[in-house]
Amino acid sequence: MEDGDDATVRNVSEDDPDEVDAREATVSSINTPYAQLGEELGADRVADRAEELGIESELHGFPSLVLGAADLRPIEVTAAYATLAAGGTRHEPYVVERIEDRDGQVLYEHEAEPLEALDANTAHLVTDVLVDAVESGTGQAANLARPNAGKTGTTNDYHDAWFVGYTPELTTSVWVGNLDNSPMEDEISGGSLPAEVWGAYMGELLDGTDAEEFPTADVGDLDAFEELEPDEPEPEELEREVLPSRDPEDEAHEADEDDDGNEEGEDREGGADG
Repeated sequence: MEDGDDATVRNVSEDDPDEVDAREATVSSINTPYAQLGEELGADRVADRAEELGIESELHGFPSLVLGAADLRPIEVTAAYATLAAGGTRHEPYVVERIEDRDGQVLYEHEAEPLEALDANTAHLVTDVLVDAVESGTGQAANLARPNAGKTGTTNDYHDAWFVGYTPELTTSVWVGNLDNSPMEDEISGGSLPAEVWGAYMGELLDGTDAEEFPTADVGDLDAFEELEPDEPEPEELEREVLPSRDPEDEAHEADEDDDGNEEGEDREGGADG
């Protein structure tokens, strides 16, 4: 959808409170506060931050980007969440750690080139919120008997369902969907099968290992939020009543749109709904 078009943002639940803070909006997968936040910050800033965290696919500056309107690969989503798990330090994904010959001589060894992509306390604050998401929010099916954090995602018409999460030791993404991008008949949401698969896999993989703790976030450190202040001058065109929704119950996507206003893959990536 082109910037300037109207669509309706709705939440999955009809019982959401009139006012919530960012923590509760994330934990309970409430779309509308993030639509407002994205409007204030601007889609370009959302795209820039996503790229800094590890997203490599081209991101268009549509207002709906803040709710997940992007066609992304699981490997890059995993890399972005791994940046949060590492306290804001980004590591490029790789496949081969080391190659040795039959005599044990090292022929190749991967050399990491870490990049400080995000203030450490900001990353810890995000993790603190995502811990709540699995303990009491839409990601409870992924909760482990050890510290873990994560987020659900469900696209319109149930084309895609995601759960992406991490422990201090490991980050994993689970995507469920049809390869032809057709809707899933069983209406699978991110908080159901993806979260269950993630929890079963991670629980088995980490079984018998010592559990590590996430670093404690300094919630009183206001410096961590300075970068969230809107660019100057503040946007003047705020008359649009609504933004594109990522709510599975949103019927706005059924309306016919002009060909010039559509972007291939716009509806693929999991957004704020669970």
